[in-house]
Amino acid sequence: MMAQGITMGDEFHQRNIASSALLMRTLAPHIARLEHDKQQIAEVMDFLSVTDQFFLNLAMAYCKAAMDAGAQIRAGSIVTAMTRNGDMFGIRVSGLGDRWFTAPVNTPQGLFFTGFSQDQANPDMGDSAITETFGIGGAAMIAAPGVTRFVGAGGMEAAKSVSEEMAEIYLERNMQLQIPAGIFRGPVWDWISAAWSRPELRR
Repeated sequence: MMAQGITMGDEFHQRNIASSALLMRTLAPHIARLEHDKQQIAEVMDFLSVTDQFFLNLAMAYCKAAMDAGAQIRAGSIVTAMTRNGDMFGIRVSGLGDRWFTAPVNTPQGLFFTGFSQDQANPDMGDSAITETFGIGGAAMIAAPGVTRFVGAGGMEAAKSVSEEMAEIYLERNMQLQIPAGIFRGPVWDWISAAWSRPELRR
């Protein structure tokens, strides 16, 4: 589903509308057949039909499971987790156990609804940076140029520039997730599968 969604303009952090629709299409027939209160079924369907970011929950869980597997690799300095709580930004590194390395968090620069400004912006918080840890989200911004202005990055050229710059800090490309705008190159993640194939690196 993610392989299809990334070809439809999702990068799985700021934009998940295509993957959410694919999930809705998959679940809807099964939900409709449930022997359950019809009003509750209708409410579930209504919620799924209008929640464009619903798939972010699944994408984050997928990325976390993959990166937790990567944390079992004892060699190297690959980042296996990133998160922020509005005060501190923390990372975990493969081979260094459960220790968190922290620093003060920044405040994102972006677009605002009318009447709001950067002065009212909150320091960054949340667990969704696990998508960038995996190599999608901001690292695959070229897949979703439609949201680049929302995150303060400009247009298509900026998206391409960001994706290419991010590629420099990742080990491999994941050809399971091919981006049409990237001439069908995968986003910049695949180090776990490469490293996991080497038994000497596993704990």
